[in-house]
Amino acid sequence: SALRASCLLLPLAAMFWIGWRIVAAFVDGGINPALYLGSNFAVNGFLLLLFAWLIPAVMHATLTPSRERAILQGLTRGTTSVLAQADEAVSFGIQDLINNAADLSRDYHQRWTELPELEKQALPEQVRRLIIDEIAQPSERILDVRANTHNSTDDAPVS
Repeated sequence: SALRASCLLLPLAAMFWIGWRIVAAFVDGGINPALYLGSNFAVNGFLLLLFAWLIPAVMHATLTPSRERAILQGLTRGTTSVLAQADEAVSFGIQDLINNAADLSRDYHQRWTELPELEKQALPEQVRRLIIDEIAQPSERILDVRANTHNSTDDAPVS
């Protein structure tokens, strides 16, 4: 608003001053021919008019927000916010899965240890070994699954 006004008023003021100087020099030149304006005045008047218009116009173009910049800022902020929310949701989900896995493992271990020895003996040998191996090393197995998953996703093609 103030820059728009200066984009209009400053060139008009420069043109008025240049016009006034030309008329005054013409009147004075009738009395004394040495007072006529020369090419030096023409160049300086042109430069004055140019800068009177150019400086406010450049400031106006620089300081007014463009739609493209506003859209880019909005998209950047929105994308950052969505990614942060997604990261939080995924982290919460993974932590919840880890907690559930630990609870199930404790429950599984507790049920196995509470099972009477006679019922344990009734199970086939291969099933007993599988259950005992599962109870003995649950944390290593979870880490192994994570490591295998991590390695396999590194080799997967990016879509």
